[in-house]
Amino acid sequence: MKLILNDLKYLLLSNIEVFKDRIYYNIGSIKINGIYLKSNKYMIKNKTNYIVRLDERMDLLNKFFNKEYRQFLRYNNYPYIEVIRNDKTEEIFNDNEEFIILNFMSINNNYYPKIHILPWKT
Repeated sequence: MKLILNDLKYLLLSNIEVFKDRIYYNIGSIKINGIYLKSNKYMIKNKTNYIVRLDERMDLLNKFFNKEYRQFLRYNNYPYIEVIRNDKTEEIFNDNEEFIILNFMSINNNYYPKIHILPWKT
């Protein structure tokens, strides 16, 4: 089962659990594998990757993970993440959707939350 949160304000940090490097979101007795967040699509093409601009409120999730792992956000004039350019991300960059899905599934070997971007299909 996937639960896609339409807005970061619906995310309860107390419901997040990391077990054996996997990220879970708990709702009552239901344990959902990963966190899926709908986000506006602000992608900028760079030399070898994409810069994905994120909402300022994403800093709350960044601080939550930074307690035990490394922070995933970078900052310029806004918070952002870098995403590898490949066929899938190129397809997402070129689609006409105004949203993407940010998927937090696990913690990688360098202690960063692994973030995937997924297409938003209406």
